[in-house]
Formats: sequence, C-alpha cells, structure tokens
Amino acid sequence: MLRPIPCSLLALTLGAMPAWADAPRAVADIPPVGALVQMVLGDLGTAEVLLPPNADPHSFQLRPSQAALLASTAPLFRVGPKLTPWLDAHALEARPEGAVTPAPLLERIPGLVRDFGADHAEDEHDDHEQDDHADHAADDHGAHEHDAHDDHDTPAPGAAAEADHDHEAADHAEDAHEHHHHEGVDPHAWLDPKVAEAWLGLIAEDMATADPAHAETYRANARAAQDRIAALIPEVRALLAPAAGRPFVTQHAAYGYFAHRFDLDVAGAISPGDAAPPSAARLREVQATLRQEGVVCLFPEIRNDPARAALLIEGTDVRLGGALDPVGSALEQGPDLYPDLIRGMAQTLTACLKP
Repeated sequence: MLRPIPCSLLALTLGAMPAWADAPRAVADIPPVGALVQMVLGDLGTAEVLLPPNADPHSFQLRPSQAALLASTAPLFRVGPKLTPWLDAHALEARPEGAVTPAPLLERIPGLVRDFGADHAEDEHDDHEQDDHADHAADDHGAHEHDAHDDHDTPAPGAAAEADHDHEAADHAEDAHEHHHHEGVDPHAWLDPKVAEAWLGLIAEDMATADPAHAETYRANARAAQDRIAALIPEVRALLAPAAGRPFVTQHAAYGYFAHRFDLDVAGAISPGDAAPPSAARLREVQATLRQEGVVCLFPEIRNDPARAALLIEGTDVRLGGALDPVGSALEQGPDLYPDLIRGMAQTLTACLKP
C-alpha cells in the first residue's frame, strides 16, 4: 500500500531555500512530467528533462549530462522507481545538500494509483470512488487499492511427453519472471489527466517552497493548467467515442490509466509493464487474444519496429494501428506537450478502432 508522506517528513525533505537570483529551473524525469512542471513555471523559468527523445524510461542509463542535472540544486520531479529504476537512491546521492527533492509523484496520490491488471471492468463502486479521489487528490490522503490480477498462461502442447515437460517448465520460469515485472502499482499514471491535475497542485507547492518569492505565480499557473486539462477530458472523450467497446492490444502494458479514464477496452499487451521482451508463453497468449477476443487493432509504439507487430496479426482480421507514444518522445518539449500527448493518443486510437 502506498502511504502518504507525513507533513513533517516532507518539510524536512524540502527544506528552506532562498529564492533564485537567476531564472528558476527544475528537473523532470520524463517529458510529460516536464510539461506539467513547465506549466507551473510559466514564463519564470525552464523545466529540463532527463530522458532524451526516443529513450525508454524503463531501461535508460544516466549519462554525464543527466548526472550533472541531478547534481544541481534545481527541484527534481519524478514519477518514481517503478518507472525509472535508473533514478534510484544511489543516483539521488548526487543531489547537493539543501536541493529540493520531493517524494516521487506516484507516492503522493495514493487514491489515484492503479495496479497492473486493474481495468474498467471492475465494479462501479471502485470506479466512482477513484474518481472522487481524483477530484480531491491534493487534499485527500485516503488510500484506495485494487487487487492485482495474476496472469495465467496455458502451455501449448508439445510433440512428446518429455518435450511437454521441458516446455511447460520453461513457460513457468518465464511466467514467474514476467509476473514479477507485471504486478503491483502501475507507474504510467500521467496518462490519466485527472492524475496530471493532482500533480500540478503538488508541483506548484514544491516550487513555492523552493522559491517563495514566486509562490503565488506558481499556484496561479497550476490552477490555469488544471482548468486547461479539465477541459481536455471531455474533448478527448468525444474524440474516442467511435472507439467505445472496440477491444485492442498494445505494445506494452502502459495504458490502464488512459483506458480507465476514457472507458476503453484494452484486451492485452505484447510486453509487460516494464516493456521487457515478451516470453514465448506471453506471445502465444497474445496471439490467442488476437484471434479469440474480437480484437480490432494492435498498436505498436514509436520506439518499436511495426513489422514485428505485423507478424502477430498475420492471418487475422486485426488491423495494425499507428504507433503510440506514451512518453511524448516525438513531441516538442514544453507546456503544450502534455495536452498534445493525450489528444494525439486519442486520435491514433480512434483512427484505427473506428468502425
């Protein structure tokens, strides 16, 4: 269970810092978080992003230039180690004394986090309760959990009993390894605009702590950005209307938050939530899903070769959709990146899923 960070501990973590003599700066782990930080900074300063274009947040390795950003006193905003294991406690040792390093954003919205395996088919009480948390996340510290659903793979029959035994043993080993990477909290929370709204409020307060001279500007910018994102939700819902009830499969298990917010039907994913290469057992499961679950489209991602996804749908009626870009790798960094990311994802999904 994720627990709220005690106010006393947060105060010690954030510390007291003087206002910057130069333009305020901040550091973010991934482009969507950088966009939210830039919305809060407005024209006052710049948000710099650690993850370079077309890099995978799950497996990226810090370079000297990124390490230098960590060693600065600029406030650091990050989703958390479930998404970016390279940004761990060891990496954070480079942070200078007194630097503003708030707790990971994912740990500060316990009522909004979702587990891998949780989907919009859960009972309506859970969905409405989570929506209530979304509306009050900045002040509400209650936790709401969803049970993780284990993956169960059915081994394919072999040609002989011994081959069956070896094959099944290999499948179980693969499944155990894969389940380890596909359980617990799903870190891809920025794909729910309600989460983004909550994070804006947290970012504004952290920036106000770091730079009290501009505190009210940060808060006003955050409120304006929250209004902008709130208006984005019905716009995106309308864009996705033709995709309602149309099952699809994605490149990796990253879209639970987006699907939950907009009532979409994700039937499966090629890779687990950490984007690790899929096991043979998982690929067989995906192929069965593509053939048996009425799947309309399979969506690769911008960093993957679509030809490999195309092989999975050979001999089926499943369409190959456009490449999804969950971290906005192909978008220009700045305050517009976040709404462009959410809007663009809806457009890509609908282009393939519409009847």
